[in-house]
Amino acid sequence: MYVNGVSVGTINQTFALPLHRFGANAIGRASINAIVDDVRAYGYAMTAAQVTALHNTVTPQSSPGEESSSTQELGRFPNEDGVESEAPDPPPQPEQPDTPTEPDAPHDVRVVATNDALQVTWGAPSNNGGSALTGYVIAYRKPNHLKKKHRKWVKTIVAADTTTHTISDFTGGQTYELRIAATNAVGRGDWATADPVTIPLPPDPPQSLSVDAADGTLTLTWAAPADDGGAALTGYVIAYRKPDHLKKKHRKWIKTTVAADTTTHTISGLTGGQTYEIRIAATNTAGRSEWATTQRVAFRAPPNPDNAPTDNNAPTDNNAPTDNTENGAPPAEPEPEAPP
Repeated sequence: MYVNGVSVGTINQTFALPLHRFGANAIGRASINAIVDDVRAYGYAMTAAQVTALHNTVTPQSSPGEESSSTQELGRFPNEDGVESEAPDPPPQPEQPDTPTEPDAPHDVRVVATNDALQVTWGAPSNNGGSALTGYVIAYRKPNHLKKKHRKWVKTIVAADTTTHTISDFTGGQTYELRIAATNAVGRGDWATADPVTIPLPPDPPQSLSVDAADGTLTLTWAAPADDGGAALTGYVIAYRKPDHLKKKHRKWIKTTVAADTTTHTISGLTGGQTYEIRIAATNTAGRSEWATTQRVAFRAPPNPDNAPTDNNAPTDNNAPTDNTENGAPPAEPEPEAPP
């Protein structure tokens, strides 16, 4: 505040006061008694008369040998003509802008583990702290690893307009912790932590595989793996081939897939007289299991018409044309009958 044109920083301040405004004839010394709110409201006071608005009274302190004058009523002071007037209102103060802070934490953080990666998704903070986001910090670690260096947080930074990120090169069977925070010009906000996730392994092979062969079909039945590898099964792969076929292309595996909730399947359109080899594997997001292999299954060859028994008592037609197509010649034409 200012008193007699000089800036002062204390509430109780001694200054030169024109005592004639209070019924005195000389300029003496005076002090004001004010509370903090008064100073804040009327800190612009420039003259001793205006200081009367700072508190309910102003008690002039006379110079040595002088008597003190009476007090002045709050909010009113005399002008040079001795006429009291109201103290002016304080000037309006400009509103101070809110100071930016760190952003809130991201929300809805989700982590999906694949065979060697973590796929992270999240929602932007509901409050950026009054400053535009500059990015996100993603950190992960292996909390259960035997080596201390693997239990430390590993950090990566992504852009502010990103809400998904994939971290690769993870080890199957390991458990990971992950957290994410938003940043702005002020700094980094609070961490949003996801539930621990375990990188899955491929499942065990299917159990109790059996195959029934009948009329050109193979019907397989099996049981689910004993261990799904830490991730839900996505299906089964069934493969079959003719391992003894003379042509290489028929010795290749032919594959088909079935749903994860299936435990039986029929393969049809197979050739009689052939031997088939069948195998099946389970799958999850980490990959395919080892094959569960059966023994070879052979189909009985169908009857050969050329080797069928003949009926010697069956009637014959001697006038029927002879079919010589087997020797490459056309069938002979019958001779015309003689006219009567």
